Amino acid sequence: MAILRRTTAVSTARKTNVQFFFQADRLHRIGVYLYEGTDPKGGIPAWRSAYDALHKDYGEISMPDVHVAANSTPVPADVLAVAAAANADITGETRMAPVKQPSSMHVFARFSTGIVQGRKWYYVAVLYEPNA
Repeated sequence: MAILRRTTAVSTARKTNVQFFFQADRLHRIGVYLYEGTDPKGGIPAWRSAYDALHKDYGEISMPDVHVAANSTPVPADVLAVAAAANADITGETRMAPVKQPSSMHVFARFSTGIVQGRKWYYVAVLYEPNA
């Protein structure tokens, strides 16, 4: 996939980095990057914030990488955020997405890791991909 250009807007109020990715002069993805750092604990509040925002806007959230017993009581979002950070640290990525997706796009969040100059970095992003 060739990305032709990327534009960035940074919000200083919440340290949010919003990036617009274009392919063949069409919007390919909008990324709202909420956390970037070397401490996985720093991503926990960002993941919680992303969970709350997605839940408010779209309803029930699926987090397939975090397993909860079917008959258990609802798990608090703070606990899900800690589990997402731990899973990302071990496996490299945790995803969540609204169960009911909007018709015009695919929406999901990602808590991921990457190695930069020999150090492990953690990233939390909410991504919006318009349907073709």
